[in-house]
Amino acid sequence: DGFSFIPATYYGTSERLDSKKKPSLICPQERDLFSTKGSSGKGNKKLEKPIGLLTADEFAFAGGLYNEKNEKNYLYNNFFTWTMSPAMFSDWDGGARNFYIAQDGTIVSNNYVSIDATLRAVINLKSDVLLAGGNGTMDDPYTVKLAS
Repeated sequence: DGFSFIPATYYGTSERLDSKKKPSLICPQERDLFSTKGSSGKGNKKLEKPIGLLTADEFAFAGGLYNEKNEKNYLYNNFFTWTMSPAMFSDWDGGARNFYIAQDGTIVSNNYVSIDATLRAVINLKSDVLLAGGNGTMDDPYTVKLAS
């Protein structure tokens, strides 16, 4: 018949958030563990600046739930927001799907990456960084300093 079924590839976040309900901040593959060029720890040392996009796991740790509405977590903002976490890829429908946060605070994975949405940046700080001031608004952003 000329047709062959090509199964979809599901990524680790799908299992962690959907079936196991156990988010993680640990990268299981060191080649994918991005770290800064000057880092003395693990990682690929490919980043010049420690900034990236929010992951679905990080949103889950903040109180977000997979396929369940939750507007009470501290990262909720009433915006459709992409995460950097892949959900699945399938050759048969030509689609890559990423996790995103729906406007009601639900972690979802059923939209193609071609859909417009907001992005949310995340910066990684060392454990010896302290809040020095600010309230986190555009007019009064947080400032940080190294612990002395």
